[in-house]
Amino acid sequence: MIKKASLSLLSFLLLTRVAYTEPSVEPEKIPATVAQGEATAQLHREAMCKQEYGILQDYSEALKWYRLAAQQGNADAQNNLGMMYYNGDGAPQNYAEALKWYQLAAQQGHADAQNNLGAMYYNGDGIPQNYAEALKWYRLAAEQGNPDGQYNLGIMYDNGDGVLQDYAEAVKWYHLAAEKGVADAQLALGIAYLNGNGVVQNKDTAKELLSKACENGIQKACDELQLLTMPAIKP
Repeated sequence: MIKKASLSLLSFLLLTRVAYTEPSVEPEKIPATVAQGEATAQLHREAMCKQEYGILQDYSEALKWYRLAAQQGNADAQNNLGMMYYNGDGAPQNYAEALKWYQLAAQQGHADAQNNLGAMYYNGDGIPQNYAEALKWYRLAAEQGNPDGQYNLGIMYDNGDGVLQDYAEAVKWYHLAAEKGVADAQLALGIAYLNGNGVVQNKDTAKELLSKACENGIQKACDELQLLTMPAIKP
C-alpha cells in the first residue's frame, strides 16, 4: 500500500521560496558611471562583488552598492538589499529593513519583491503573520508569471491558508510553476496527481512529475517515487 504524502507537512517544509533578482548586464558592459551614482552601474557592480562573475564574494561591499542604487529607486537593488537584510548577508539580520526595501520594490511592481514580501507576511517574519497580505502579494507576483509566487499561491490554496481550500486552484498554480522548472512545484503537483487532489488521479503523471523533482534535487520526491515504484507486497 502506498503511503500518501502529507500536504500540510510538505507545505511546512517547502513553502517559502524567495529569490534575488539576477543582473541583466554583463560586467564589461557596465557603464563607467559608478562613482557618479548611476543606479544600474551600482547594481551590477554589486553583482560582481557577490561572485556572480567569479569575483571574490564580499557581502559588505555588495550591501554598499545595493544601498546606493536602492536609494535612487532601483527596484532590483531594493529587492536584493531587502534579501541581504533578510538573510543577514553583509549586515546583521534585520527583518524591519528587509520589509522596508521589499515594500518599496513591490510597490513598483517588482515580482520577486512581491513574492518575498508575501513570504514575510506568510511566515510572520518580524511582523504579525497575515495570510490576507501574503495572499495579496503572492497573487500579484504570480499573475506576473513569477514562478515562486505561483508555487506559493498554490500552497495557500492547497492548505486553505487565508482562503477557502481549493485543490483545483492549487493545481492550476502548481502547473504554471512546475512548467518553469520549480522543483518544489513539481513535487506538489506530483502528489496532487498521486492522491487525486484537484485532478483526476493519475499515477503515471505523478511518477513523471516526481521523477523531475527528484532529478532537481528534492529528496522528498525521490522518497515518494521509490514508494510509488516499489513492487506490491503479496499477502
